[in-house]
Amino acid sequence: MSKIARRIGSITLATTLTITAFAAIAVTGLSQSSAETASAASLGAPPPGPGTEPLHGQFVVAVVLGQSGSDTADVFAPYDVLASSPDFFVYTIAASAAPAVVDGGLSVVPAHTFAEVAEGTAPTPDLVVVPAVNSPAGAEEAPAREFIATQYNAGARILGICAGSRLLAASGVLDGLRATSHWSRIAALRTSNPQVSWVTGQRYVQDGRVTTTGGVTSSIPGSLKVIADMAGDTEANRVGDSIGYPGWKLDGPTAMPIKDFQVRRRCLFLEYSIPLGATEGCRRAERWRR
Repeated sequence: MSKIARRIGSITLATTLTITAFAAIAVTGLSQSSAETASAASLGAPPPGPGTEPLHGQFVVAVVLGQSGSDTADVFAPYDVLASSPDFFVYTIAASAAPAVVDGGLSVVPAHTFAEVAEGTAPTPDLVVVPAVNSPAGAEEAPAREFIATQYNAGARILGICAGSRLLAASGVLDGLRATSHWSRIAALRTSNPQVSWVTGQRYVQDGRVTTTGGVTSSIPGSLKVIADMAGDTEANRVGDSIGYPGWKLDGPTAMPIKDFQVRRRCLFLEYSIPLGATEGCRRAERWRR
């Protein structure tokens, strides 16, 4: 047998042994995983993750999922910030137990339904987080509006995220209060809900038990402010430091540049008419205004 033939034979044998070994590992791992899953199911053990019931002393947070679709960042950003503190027990809630669609094609299976809270089979929230939904005044969001108003009237705090203020306004919670929203929604909200005092140029606005935030990233300092109010400054600073939100300080300013469509149009004009690099200041202002 030639050297070339022996070398080909050795390579073929090594390849076959390697494939066989990986196949054996895969089959063993799959069998073990299936066995563990069956054992957990047969024992009725809960899935891995946070506890299914709040601990004594924890603040209960319900993050609302709309039936018409919710803004992804509005749901997950405050959820993550609040869940970063052991002082908070956070869950998602919706009108039904069916998966709720969020922007981008994702679906979220809510942990509880509005009916379960009403029946007492789900933890009553101390804080209700309200993200932007696609049809805040639509019939499909009537259960969400009723839930929000009911919980607020029962004493819960409210955290409206970005254009979630549209759903809050439609629920009547903001009547007579100061509030903010995403900059692009303010003008329309002043027309549709004149009973609310709409504020611009602030990352968040707090009026009594209601906190509303500006654009998407403003949900982070807004959530940290709620943590400070409910769990104390020390915990808010700890969570804020762990998140590393640029420039954030608990006692820092909440003002941000006021943005409108005219400013946005000027930025777009500069983007397309001035050489690359000349509009970096405009881009930075754009990011900070969100």
